[in-house]
Amino acid sequence: MDELATNLLGGDAARQRRSFERMRVSTRHPILLLDFSLTKSYTKRRTEVPTFKIMDALFRACQEFGLHLLWLPRPTGPEGGPPYGDRIVRLMWNLVWKELETP
Repeated sequence: MDELATNLLGGDAARQRRSFERMRVSTRHPILLLDFSLTKSYTKRRTEVPTFKIMDALFRACQEFGLHLLWLPRPTGPEGGPPYGDRIVRLMWNLVWKELETP
């Protein structure tokens, strides 16, 4: 969450906006993958920026740049984490599927 605060609301905000714009124009279905636990984002933070402000900035950026947000918790434990590849491919397939169904 600290990195999001810096990238969206701090000194890196202009650079991040340029990155989102490049992503928007270079891909048909830009997907932003975040790989951390949302519940843990409310604890163990260095920034003083309230979490709700960071989340609002993130959602506004996704809307402004047409980004699809895929938020998956970071893998923990010996059993591994969620199958990221499978979830990303399913999201991409469904985005294309929707296009095919639209007349």
